Amino acid sequence: MIRSLRGRRVLLTRGVEDNALWAAGLEAVGAAALEFPCLEPRLLEGAANAAKNALGECDWIALAAPRAVEALNFFCPPPWSNTPRIACVGAVTATRSKELLGPVALTASEGTGECLARELHSRCEGEEIIFLPAARDGGRAFEEVFPGRQLLRVALYETLAGGPPAKAPACDAIFFASPSAVRGFCLRAGQIPKDTLAVALGPTTEAALTALGHPLVATARSRDLDGLLRAASEHGHLSSTS
Repeated sequence: MIRSLRGRRVLLTRGVEDNALWAAGLEAVGAAALEFPCLEPRLLEGAANAAKNALGECDWIALAAPRAVEALNFFCPPPWSNTPRIACVGAVTATRSKELLGPVALTASEGTGECLARELHSRCEGEEIIFLPAARDGGRAFEEVFPGRQLLRVALYETLAGGPPAKAPACDAIFFASPSAVRGFCLRAGQIPKDTLAVALGPTTEAALTALGHPLVATARSRDLDGLLRAASEHGHLSSTS
């Protein structure tokens, strides 16, 4: 199924460290990974006290991205005096949580923030307190489900889109993991080439690409590299241009 990616050039648009992780997976299926970072995560100064206070009060920690796991571990590494349960948006975030923070009690079935909020709400007993370590510019799915008194949102990091202006390397496909990556690519390189397949990691990123009017968009059904690889391979554009 992934055969159509062999020999193809795939542009990666996440941060430097995240690109490196995906590059290894691309090379394993015979594709050439081209790294073009369009995101720069930055920890927020002064977030440690708010995170410690939230940890002391919460019953659950809701983690909507691997970066949230890493930021919480930076500011408040375990062990903690409190022992909240951990809920994660998807398998990648859950794996990172197990590595850095501890066992995971809930992994969202659909891999989206909206799904995580819904499924965690259904698991809560009474008005349990949810600690949401998040990006400053993160989505508001939890605010739509949990009353303000139940939700402790603490911004631990921000994701800066863009980078030095540059011409993007010629490629067959571009992988986008978030709307911020789409915005960052446009800030760095301008318009996505019309004949290049853009592969989105989920519906919100798909919507960002569609809003640009890009004609070739594939969307991963699972929120991981394997989902992107399968979406690119199944789209048909790469096979038709072989």
